[in-house]
Amino acid sequence: MNNASPDKHVYSIKQVRELTGFCNEKVYQHIRAGQLIARKCGRRTIVLASDLERFLHSLPRLDLGSAR
Repeated sequence: MNNASPDKHVYSIKQVRELTGFCNEKVYQHIRAGQLIARKCGRRTIVLASDLERFLHSLPRLDLGSAR
């Protein structure tokens, strides 16, 4: 079940997990490291779509040429 749509501006941690395929611990690891910006809204932890996109674009590219 994917509740995330391209026009969303805010994602829950669950939705971030669904979109990225990362486990809960990996998402929070990136948040603690300051690589993924999360915000609090009451008790909820949210990630802005722009912050998630920025984080994903910052991940290193796969270089298959150096894997030999």
